[in-house]
Amino acid sequence: MSEELPDLGSRLALRPKEAADALGIGDRTLRTWMRNEELPFLKVAGVVLIPREELERWLRERIEREKRAEALAEEILVNL
Repeated sequence: MSEELPDLGSRLALRPKEAADALGIGDRTLRTWMRNEELPFLKVAGVVLIPREELERWLRERIEREKRAEALAEEILVNL
């Protein structure tokens, strides 16, 4: 059986497991991104929360960085 994801559309912030599920990645990967790749999060009364708008902004920025890196790599390969 496939497990349905909860509707997270109206939530201001997600718990790490919810954010990982929404992104289609594992908890461990998400926590690595939180630790190493500046994925924004905060702790409120010991609860880790990832603000939804910050997650979306971070993801858009990461996609743009990847596109720029791919374009640069392609340009370098063409000029070899």
